[in-house]
Amino acid sequence: MSPIEAIWIPAFSGSEGEEYDAFVANAKGGHYTQTRAWGAVLSANRVAVEYFLARRSGRIIAAGLIRRPVVGGKLALPFLKLDRGPVLDSPDDAADVLEALASLAQRRGGLRLSVMPYWSGAAKALVEQALLRNGFGDAQRANGSHVRSLRLDLTALPHERLFEGSALSKVRREIRRADRAGALARPARPEDMAKFRAMHETRLRSERKALPRPEWYDGVASYFLAPKGPGAMFVCDLEGEVISAVLVARHRSLATYVMGESTARNVSCPKTVQPLAQAISWAKTAGVASFDFGGIPVEGDRDPKRASIAEFKRSFTRCEVTFVHEHARWLLR
Repeated sequence: MSPIEAIWIPAFSGSEGEEYDAFVANAKGGHYTQTRAWGAVLSANRVAVEYFLARRSGRIIAAGLIRRPVVGGKLALPFLKLDRGPVLDSPDDAADVLEALASLAQRRGGLRLSVMPYWSGAAKALVEQALLRNGFGDAQRANGSHVRSLRLDLTALPHERLFEGSALSKVRREIRRADRAGALARPARPEDMAKFRAMHETRLRSERKALPRPEWYDGVASYFLAPKGPGAMFVCDLEGEVISAVLVARHRSLATYVMGESTARNVSCPKTVQPLAQAISWAKTAGVASFDFGGIPVEGDRDPKRASIAEFKRSFTRCEVTFVHEHARWLLR
């Protein structure tokens, strides 16, 4: 087999960027978090973004968006992460790609390299074997990027009366409760981003987490509110106030629930069921085949909040999917 030619650069110029976009968009192991569009969101909030591209015999076989945390506004730390990457079209390329990636990471001053190729099903084991052979160890944490999720097959849902059938009876009941309370879901408008920011920052403060930079919200708006963009945002109004927001990203034939926020206000109905239902309807109308609910807890995770969120998601579907865990390798010479 011919050798790999790999590059690691801070930004693309000319046609290489378009080639990167096309590969990530069409590769079987592609994911929205490895796109340059998502890289623009990340770079707005204390993250330095770089790119990896690998070819064999002139053909792209792997790509990746690499994150480095930034401190003091300028200093990029040597902790490198590819969330849902590197992107591969075939798991058979995993071992060679990981070797090339680790070698370049060392040369770029990396101290620790974390990867998480986005594979499930039979290919998952092949990728995990390649990770172990290349010196990567399982670094998955309960609060890390999810490795279990629930997926709803949109092709099985009717275009009319989307949530018909006994399996979705709880969803219908909760939607009717919200309807009776006067709640109304709708696509988000630019002015809704201020309310989203308020809800998001309130939650982060309650969890004693750092707030994102203000510019991050501009990046989120560009991604999720742009007409015909890769994402969409839906909100729920009650008595003239936005009480929740749901953000969804589309990549190939998959729509993924990215994030949701709600107010602390006590109301007599579920806050997020209507905008989530609208997000599913949006994905179905767009011809998306499957809706990913963005993660459920790993086995043994006893966090009550994550468990409660997972139970809500199970009212839509109980079809579980598992993914490759985050794996990390120290790059000491």
